[in-house]
Amino acid sequence: MGFWAKVGCTVGLHDWSDFKYRAEGSCEQARFCKRDGCTKVDVTTTHAWNEWVAVSHKPCFETQTCARCGKNDHRFNHLWSEWQYEAPQSCVQVRHCRRCDEGNEQQLPVNNAQHDVMPDDWKRVDCHNSTAYCRRCKLPLTMRGLIAIHRWPASQGGRTEVRCADCGELRT
Repeated sequence: MGFWAKVGCTVGLHDWSDFKYRAEGSCEQARFCKRDGCTKVDVTTTHAWNEWVAVSHKPCFETQTCARCGKNDHRFNHLWSEWQYEAPQSCVQVRHCRRCDEGNEQQLPVNNAQHDVMPDDWKRVDCHNSTAYCRRCKLPLTMRGLIAIHRWPASQGGRTEVRCADCGELRT
């Protein structure tokens, strides 16, 4: 193997052959570096999947079989309803499968945007924080402001430094 070919193989720039199945009825394929002296082999598995088929006694349960090796795979393919609140005073949303009794999911609110809060609901607590209550579930929410809202004294009296009336932060 020449110098540059050896460097190429050392850094992973191989001259690959085409992938070939390793055995009849197997989905494992291999390719080899064609350069003399390099023994690198790359192996992958590539199935030849048939179409998904619903199992008759479970309408949302589907299976498929590899035409080459016979391996089976399965999945649930539910027909979901729209998300709905589980109760009038709850922010938890639920949905159900329209085909079977097994498909049920719930979604919990993970941030303030998933609660029922209007901009006017937020009340300033201090220079950095505001609170509100969700209109639906009444959960207290806190938001840390990206921009501090300070209350600076109205009259600075010629001073170059002033302090926020709430938190004491100094402005020069």
